[in-house]
Amino acid sequence: MSDDLPSRLFAAGRAHTNVETFAVSSKEVNTGVFRLEGAFYGSAGYRALKTMTRAGFDLTTVGQLARVIWLGPFGRTYVDDPAHGVPFLSSSEMLEAKPDPKNYISKALTRNLERLIVREGTILVSCSGTIGNMTLWTADLDGMAVSQHAIRVIPMDDLDRGFLYAFLLGEAGQFLVKRNKSGSVVESIYEADVSTLPIPLLPKALRRELTRLVSEACDLRAKANKTLREAEDALWTQNYLNRVPRSTSVERKAFVSSRRALEAVLGETKQLRLDATFFRPDAIAIRERIKRCPRWGTLASLGADVILLGKTFIPGVHKVGHDWGIPYFTGKELIRMNLDADTFIASQKTSDLERLTVQRNMVLVTCAGTVGRVAYVQGQLEGAAVTHDAIRVISPRDISPGYVYAFLASEAGQLQLQQCAYGSVIPRLHSQHIESIVMPVPGDGGAAIGASVDAAYDCRTKATVCEKEAVSLFTSAIERGRAYIESEWGSEY
Repeated sequence: MSDDLPSRLFAAGRAHTNVETFAVSSKEVNTGVFRLEGAFYGSAGYRALKTMTRAGFDLTTVGQLARVIWLGPFGRTYVDDPAHGVPFLSSSEMLEAKPDPKNYISKALTRNLERLIVREGTILVSCSGTIGNMTLWTADLDGMAVSQHAIRVIPMDDLDRGFLYAFLLGEAGQFLVKRNKSGSVVESIYEADVSTLPIPLLPKALRRELTRLVSEACDLRAKANKTLREAEDALWTQNYLNRVPRSTSVERKAFVSSRRALEAVLGETKQLRLDATFFRPDAIAIRERIKRCPRWGTLASLGADVILLGKTFIPGVHKVGHDWGIPYFTGKELIRMNLDADTFIASQKTSDLERLTVQRNMVLVTCAGTVGRVAYVQGQLEGAAVTHDAIRVISPRDISPGYVYAFLASEAGQLQLQQCAYGSVIPRLHSQHIESIVMPVPGDGGAAIGASVDAAYDCRTKATVCEKEAVSLFTSAIERGRAYIESEWGSEY
């Protein structure tokens, strides 16, 4: 048989199928990782790895450029008072665009506490369950503690921070990290799996530019979070409300209410509820305080449109590849820092997709599982499809959408959302519950606060652009090769 016969046969078949076809030398199998899955060798990550190794750069390892630390299991004691604890985040919470700690671990009772604390500039890699999610710790998060399910990558030289992050976030880095996973039930990677990853040593000027781009992205994200905190502070002052501290307790609270008080709540909300959480005193108290504001109302009475969809994957809507559909986001993905979709959907009926897509300035509230997470549609979410487990809120015409977002994300909004949740196994919210949320409205209709929220999300969009530019620059470098890159960036390493 002719050596190129397989390639010619694959080429002839491409016109009759959407299945990606390619040929791989037997040496790839016999001298590599001894894998026989076609998807392994056909993945974009594998191709990026081969491109990286052929680029001509000297190879080093992540462990030679950074300290790689995996803590292993450790004991923890939670406390209710933030003054006696350190904010503690899980490996999923660390990926959020604006992590708000719900748990605090004891300063006095946690052994080797300093090892758990993450400092600015540390790269975190999720290493259990979902493998390979990345985040770079920003200045506003410095000093928080993170679960053992995140491997710490601490660059030895600040020059390499953006370089390492761009590599780990790119296709080659992601492929290398994920192929090392092990475990039949809960997949995991360990310290050695990350420290031994090969990485091409790029010219110093290029590494400096990668770090500049990534540092700019970090600064923009920290600025966005600061702006959102200032917007929430303004929400309380502009409505003449005493601020409610965020709840940090991990235990259920007991309370006693009179029959008259319970009947008053049922009459005011027009809901027939007997579950104790619906009568939680802090939620009832904040509703009563809001009613003393100069202007207030329920979202429904103020004119908001609250939309609850039916089932997401209706007949005619299908999951497809990246190039064939629009991005689709689940509830937990909506609040992540990185909004690159893992799932894409398509349909021959435009109306089916229009039901699922979200538009700029919509407010999204998750309504199943972890209820009450709030997202604001701006930037990457615009025009994307979002799960039916996120209720859409379209703001009243005379109230800023950013203000509605800021209120629902504040403790005043969260208390009411959690109060309305129902279900003993999987908590849920209905559109009627969102409509019944009581919201104060400042004299300017929330315009100033809304402008701050818009500015914060603009910062996040710019941060994403910087981060993608860094990854693209790294990818371009390994695709062009050493000779070309040295002619542009110099040969100093």
